[in-house]
Amino acid sequence: MNSKLVDVVQNLRKANGSLHLAVETAPRNQLIIAAIIKNFEFNYELSWKAMRRLLLHHGITVNTPRQSIAESFRKNFIDDETLWLAMIEDRNLTVHTYDEAFAAQMATRISQSYLPLLDSFLKTVEKECTIP
Repeated sequence: MNSKLVDVVQNLRKANGSLHLAVETAPRNQLIIAAIIKNFEFNYELSWKAMRRLLLHHGITVNTPRQSIAESFRKNFIDDETLWLAMIEDRNLTVHTYDEAFAAQMATRISQSYLPLLDSFLKTVEKECTIP
């Protein structure tokens, strides 16, 4: 297996664990919400890069997150293309916008909608890479 893909997946696994830790931490004060958002951003970046590497391993070249998501959906590496595309938009907002109400909404959206997608993709890519 491609060592760069394995490296990305191992980093994704660590980032996923950190996101779970942040999501499970209560109570959700400003610091915890910021940790959820920042860990979400890490997971998003590593996920699309893992998609790109996985697709390249299958002979498909992509260069952007949108292309990675579209091709990953076509290859059945992800299930919900629409929600993954929404994740791109929300990730862009988290990087460029900070408002306490928005941050709290994003923390909830990350916990309820995006974390299950990230978990599912992690399992898929680990299986593809045969990483225990």
